[in-house]
Order: sequence, then C-alpha cells, then structure tokens
Amino acid sequence: MDPALLTVVTDLGDSALMLPLALVLAMVLWSQQSATAALIWLGTLVPGLAILAALKLLGYACEAALTGPSLVSPSGHAAFATMVYGSAGIILARHLQGIGRWLALAVPATVVAGVAATRILLNSHTAPEVAVGLLVGVVTLAVFARRYRTLPPIAVRSHRAGALLAAAVLLVVTLHGERLQAEEVIRSIAAGLRAQAGICR
Repeated sequence: MDPALLTVVTDLGDSALMLPLALVLAMVLWSQQSATAALIWLGTLVPGLAILAALKLLGYACEAALTGPSLVSPSGHAAFATMVYGSAGIILARHLQGIGRWLALAVPATVVAGVAATRILLNSHTAPEVAVGLLVGVVTLAVFARRYRTLPPIAVRSHRAGALLAAAVLLVVTLHGERLQAEEVIRSIAAGLRAQAGICR
C-alpha cells in the first residue's frame, strides 16, 4: 500500500490534531449541553492520557526489560484517536436515531481502526503496542460513556453549533499532517528518569 496514503490516515491520530479537537469537543459540550458535560469529558480524558504517558515512560525507562522488545511504547495515536473520535461518536449517537446513530458509531470506529492499522503498517509500533494503546483508549472511552449517559441530552443552539463545527473542520484541514514529536519528548524524559532515579537499572 502507498506509504503516503498510510501517512494521511495515521496523521488523523497525531497529538497535533487530537489536542485541539479534544478542546473543541469540550467547547461543544460546554456551549451546547453544560459545563458538567465538558468537565466530565476533560476529567476522563486527562487521566487516560496520564496513564498512557506513564506506560510510555515506564517502557522507555526500562528498555523492554519488563515486557520484551515487542512492547515498549503503547501507541499514542491509537489511544488518543479512540478517546477523541470515540467520544464524539458516543455524543452524536445519543442524539440521533436509526441509521444516523449507527453511522455516528461506525465512522469513528473506522477511523480508529485505520489509524491503528497504519501504525503497524508504517512500522511505527508493533501489534502489541497498538493493542495496549487501543485498550487504554477503550477503557477511557467506556468511563466517559458511563458518566455521560447520566446527563440530560443536548439542547442544540444552532448558531453556536455551526461555528464550532466550522472550527473543527478548520482544525482538521489546517493541522492534519502536523506533528508534535511527543514520542521524542517522552523518550528523553524516560532517559533522564533512568539516569537520575535509577529506574530499571
């Protein structure tokens, strides 16, 4: 398969895109539903990302001593994409009926599957690393879904909804292909932890 096409798909899960989209999703929930909904989203997302970062730091600091060379750094692309696209799908599905509800769940699932597959095909991660990333994302998503379903439905304010949708589209168009190089930062921190704190030495 064309590496350029694989890169286009895999970039849909990069932190340079996911972080702004996560904030737009929080703004959508705040303006269209409630501050509580936005806080539930952020209060679920941040711990999920913290767990992912901790697993990456541990993997790099221990240099595969705990799990072997096939599992060093869980896929952040797979985890983050699951959290953001999956949560957006859950929110939409709750307020749609029939085919719209199924599409709201199927489209994000397809995007996440594409991002996960391309991480392996591009040799950016091993299959176990992608699997662990997906697991972190799915657990985070399940926690969000459980908390979110307790809230009353969204009362759509069309003028705000249109502006926020336009902002989301603009972010995707503008930031797709950008990269934060977060992996290098985490690897550097892990090296410091290993050297200074003696982790896994």
